[in-house]
Amino acid sequence: MNVHIFLFLLAIFGVPSNCDITDCEMSSKQIHYHLRNDLLCDYYYDVRPKMDHRNATKVLVRMILQSFTYDMYSNTITVNSWMQMTWTDDHLKWPVDSYDNIDLIHLSSTEIWTPDIALYNKLHHTSVNRLFENGVDCIVRNTGKVTCVPPNQLEAICSADLTNYPYDKQKCVLRLGSWVHSGEEIDFRFANKPVTMDTVPNGEWDLVNVTVDRHNGNYSCCPNNTYPSLAYIFTIQRRPSYHEATLITPAIVIIIISLFIFSLDVAENERFYLIIVSLLFHLLYIDNLSWELPKVGNVPNIVLFARDSLILCLVQFMLTVTLRHMIKASGNNSGWISSVVGTLVQSKVGQVMLVFDNTVKAVAIAKGDEDGANIIEKSTMENNLDYISAFVNNWVNAIYIFENKFSNN
Repeated sequence: MNVHIFLFLLAIFGVPSNCDITDCEMSSKQIHYHLRNDLLCDYYYDVRPKMDHRNATKVLVRMILQSFTYDMYSNTITVNSWMQMTWTDDHLKWPVDSYDNIDLIHLSSTEIWTPDIALYNKLHHTSVNRLFENGVDCIVRNTGKVTCVPPNQLEAICSADLTNYPYDKQKCVLRLGSWVHSGEEIDFRFANKPVTMDTVPNGEWDLVNVTVDRHNGNYSCCPNNTYPSLAYIFTIQRRPSYHEATLITPAIVIIIISLFIFSLDVAENERFYLIIVSLLFHLLYIDNLSWELPKVGNVPNIVLFARDSLILCLVQFMLTVTLRHMIKASGNNSGWISSVVGTLVQSKVGQVMLVFDNTVKAVAIAKGDEDGANIIEKSTMENNLDYISAFVNNWVNAIYIFENKFSNN
């Protein structure tokens, strides 16, 4: 019977709460304890801090950037920063005269209301990446102004554009906003200085700038509500020094070797051997690029250069073998070779590609003129093959130079 009476009285009067502070407790505590207890008495951290629920809570956001990294293989940017957020909490106001002129107090973010701001373009959405996941001390002033600066590591998706690698720039966006509230409830705005930089230098990337943009969040699905978001746009540029030594310099060597091959006579063995070396060099270079670059996005210009240069090197090899074979079998094919040379010499294209004028000597070689033949030191057949070789070399050379210029653009 006594047990039932005890339970009945307990149900009526309940267990004393934090708001029920005895005179002994009040007298033995400092004024900060009194203020804290008064503020948090009947305070619910999951209730938006507005007396009138029709008014939105305005939250000012500032990013204090510490460091960043970018991984082109996983297409992610990681930003370490402090996110300073300020808002007014109508439930955390007090008259300073009643509390010994105390105008601010420190409270944990786990004890008070905080905006549910989260990263929208997070790499892994296994959980909501809210900026207040871990507790942080906040400054609360007597006017209700609350300032919190939670440290965060934000990892966002940022697709790499390697078209101009290794002189590429990347533009990455971090988009933040409320996870469940509309703009009519929480109005996110940038602070007067939305980004401050105290950045640790990155060894691979230079931070060109950080710009901001606010999206109003008007969607056709929800015409009566807005869902604003804040975007931090990072523009970063690769430091090319290392890649210039390992990729650009070998590419220049490849170009020089390929152009030098054209200056060698087709009949010389050195030309044939140098082409073989160039082919091996191309294959090793392309293999190095395949390990260096990810297999995503646009094909980099440097890969297109290596591909086209390899094809032209193979054309060099095939033409060299063909012309060497023609030289060996020139005795049985003098008629059509002389005809081809005559056509080339007298055409505008041939004169441009052979880099000489339509001289008496050239015409004599082409036509087999007896007087002209007297001023030719070589045999007519040898000169004909020389002109064909020069025409082919200059033509392939022009294609090679044009291809390099086109790839760089």
